Amino acid sequence: MPNHKIGNEGRMTTSGCPFGAERAYRTLDHPTEYGTGNGVATVATGDFNGDGNLDLVVANSAWSCPHGTVSILLGNGDGTFRPRTDFATGEVPIALVPGDFNRDGSLDLAVVNSLDGTVSILIGNGDGTFAPQVAFATGRTPSGISARDFNADGKLDLAVANAQDNNVSILLGNGDGTFQAHVDYAAGPGAAGITADDFNGDGKAGHRGGECEYVELLETKGSFPFCSATAMELSRRTWTPTPAASSRWM
Repeated sequence: MPNHKIGNEGRMTTSGCPFGAERAYRTLDHPTEYGTGNGVATVATGDFNGDGNLDLVVANSAWSCPHGTVSILLGNGDGTFRPRTDFATGEVPIALVPGDFNRDGSLDLAVVNSLDGTVSILIGNGDGTFAPQVAFATGRTPSGISARDFNADGKLDLAVANAQDNNVSILLGNGDGTFQAHVDYAAGPGAAGITADDFNGDGKAGHRGGECEYVELLETKGSFPFCSATAMELSRRTWTPTPAASSRWM
């Protein structure tokens, strides 16, 4: 499978990683570089044009430019990609997640804009192109995003980590590509990344917010909302529970 390397020079490098039956280790092919926008911040994969091949989406934070973009590089199915197509986002897009937010069978994009304090929703047309962005408010300096069905209504919702506000914004999805106003839940200082999964095995997705020295687990109460947190000190081998870093919960 290909490896991807990104930087801020307006390009991305991919490397094939073939595995030979006669060898017990992997080797990298010569890298191939592809043009992107400026200030590359993150990359994700998805089949954005429905041809069965994985494509790439790159968030271009454009620190020295007036506006941010995402670049779509459609895959050819052989490890190579077509030239990029750019779509506008808000200011300083820093993280993104693909998902079918309007339930039409095509992948859409949710992109958090760190400078704006918004998340841009770009509805996919199913052919690798996207409708113009629609922005929804988050907390200040959003830095991470995850998409899951947090209230078990069959519609994708969004969880956004807000680094400046030290909290997580939940935006419940309406199933048509729009989202309700954000509801915030406290997290530890400098919440910069987030992931969502069923950490306690109850069939409900909670989040894990990434911070400098520890993570917090926010567990769901019933189908929604999040009600409790457990701070976990990070060590090399184990996580030892400590008192929660914040207690402002619904």
